[in-house]
Amino acid sequence: VGKFGTMGLGLSMGMGLGHHTSVGAAVTVTPAIEYAIAHLVETLPSVQFLHKYTRPVDCNVSLQRLGIGPMECMVEMTLRRNGPAHLLALTGPSGRVRYIASELARALGTSPSALYRQPLGDIMPQPWGTLHAAWIKGMGSQSASAAAAVGAIVPGSCRSGITTVLGSSLRMQGYYRLAISSNDDAGEMRHVVEAEPSTREEALSERRLVLTVDADGIVTEVDDGPTWLYGFSPKQLLGRSLADVVTTLRPARREGADGSGGCPDGADGGAVNNPEEEEEGEDVSVTELLSLLITKAMMQNGVSWRVGVTVPTEEAELQALGVMRHAVMAKRTTPAIMEIEVSLDTTALGRAVSAGVEST
Repeated sequence: VGKFGTMGLGLSMGMGLGHHTSVGAAVTVTPAIEYAIAHLVETLPSVQFLHKYTRPVDCNVSLQRLGIGPMECMVEMTLRRNGPAHLLALTGPSGRVRYIASELARALGTSPSALYRQPLGDIMPQPWGTLHAAWIKGMGSQSASAAAAVGAIVPGSCRSGITTVLGSSLRMQGYYRLAISSNDDAGEMRHVVEAEPSTREEALSERRLVLTVDADGIVTEVDDGPTWLYGFSPKQLLGRSLADVVTTLRPARREGADGSGGCPDGADGGAVNNPEEEEEGEDVSVTELLSLLITKAMMQNGVSWRVGVTVPTEEAELQALGVMRHAVMAKRTTPAIMEIEVSLDTTALGRAVSAGVEST
């Protein structure tokens, strides 16, 4: 637990160390009493101290009398945090660091003095370190109330509380959740950034949809995932075909399935053709296409494909859209990267396939 520091505090003891005596009466302190009082330590287990930039800090306070005189004593007060340090950074309207907690600076491989007056982008990986500058500039030109009204929090942005990466050096990068607030300080916009440590696993779970499907492409299990990611709840997919949401798996020409169009054989897939284009040729079923992808995933570790993820839509609704069908579905499609992990079931002939779809 970090130690805030110590300070000497002179306390007037006009009543003579707690003894009820008349004003002006001599105070008698024997050596035994002096020794006992000098080594007495009083503890307050939980005291809230106001912080200049963020929420109060809960501390354990120890009080020890260091010296005794006839009318006063010297007390040492030691403060120790009861919880972890606040990983805090403060910037002015231009986005330059005015204050950063030493613990956060050390975690990012630098020091508070090195970051003082430097752009906040210096502790962000690129391209985010550059892209955020426009937002900072726009916020700095408005009052706090106007900035709050205009700067709506976008799902998936660092201000939404999702896990993000801090640190411009690959060796010193860490995963954090950010709480960002802006307020007026004597007419000047001030941004307070507080970081909470997170993990890579949490960062991935917040940005991907993990489904378990059988050999026919029917979804049998879903992991909890954010609704905002693709615009629907993952639980809607239970019992549905994977092709209902992954455009690449919809029936397409066989040539596209084995390399010339959709390119499922290629690592990272490349851009796929529109799966709903009307082309001549033999259609490939979802099961056949999924088998090709499974074979490739078993042959090459870490292979992935660029795909489109759409909101599950009933066929009746699609028919009702008529000629607007392609335009509407394109609007509902989100680009993503799909990886497949194959789990062989030794007790049955079928195979379980875990498909991870990560938003790009």
